[in-house]
Amino acid sequence: MTRIVAVGNANVDIAVFLSEIPGPDEDVDADSVALGVGGSASNFASTCAMLGEETSIVAVVGGDPLGSFYLEEMAKRGVNTRLIELRADSQTGFVVILNLAGSQRRMIRYRGANLLLADDVLTRRGEALRSAEVVHTSSVRPAVVRALIEMGLRPSWDPGWTAVSRYKEEVLELMETGQILRAFFNEKELRELTRLDDLREGAASIHERGVEEVVVKRGKAGSSALTLGTWYEAPALRVKAVDTTGAGDVFDGAYTVARLRGLNPGEALRAANFAAGKTVEVQGAVNGLPSWSEIRSFLSETK
Repeated sequence: MTRIVAVGNANVDIAVFLSEIPGPDEDVDADSVALGVGGSASNFASTCAMLGEETSIVAVVGGDPLGSFYLEEMAKRGVNTRLIELRADSQTGFVVILNLAGSQRRMIRYRGANLLLADDVLTRRGEALRSAEVVHTSSVRPAVVRALIEMGLRPSWDPGWTAVSRYKEEVLELMETGQILRAFFNEKELRELTRLDDLREGAASIHERGVEEVVVKRGKAGSSALTLGTWYEAPALRVKAVDTTGAGDVFDGAYTVARLRGLNPGEALRAANFAAGKTVEVQGAVNGLPSWSEIRSFLSETK
């Protein structure tokens, strides 16, 4: 039985590292370029699989070379790809990521086959979804989460900025169903959703709506979690960031694996901070991911 099933976007990431952004009718040379697979749920699934959990992903790719590349790369990472649906008449989604030295990254997104992830796809994957211990979805339309709940599932959910900013009322409505096992946010998302500046109060407001566990990613300030009325905090790992692409997804994956393996929320936060911190030191969303044994050693050494 697959322990973890991710649901979400299947993308090919084209990461371009630049010293400057060209102006109109100008061009510049890239310092380097990295081609990989991405999408929040894909990064999450990769993390869980690479940490040793049996993991699958429900997603849709096109019948093009990018789709073939995605399937091959996910398989190399240990993710079971049997639940991925291939649509021959569609194009695989991709993201061009512009990483400007000394500045925030910029992303250009083409959704492509990701827009075909809908009720019919989930229904066809119903048996696998219901047999999983954790179903996690991230950066998808609220309708996808609603469909999972209507199937009788209690998904883990990282809504992402687009859902929080565009579909706020629907996100809150889904939080109130009592069917969300765990919700992940960054500081900006939680404040936007709750209109509360205090993160602990914001997390409490989501917890009171029926979400069992609320996890807050705070960047350089570390991370926090609220579950069963108890507030946990953990400091960030001190690192020199090279590429922050997918760091939040790695955090979600490492936290989920840690909780599945019996760690308490405080320990899981520390494990996730370490995993995400190590990945940003290397180009590529999961290329710098430590092993589970390295995570356990870190936890033992920093008690």
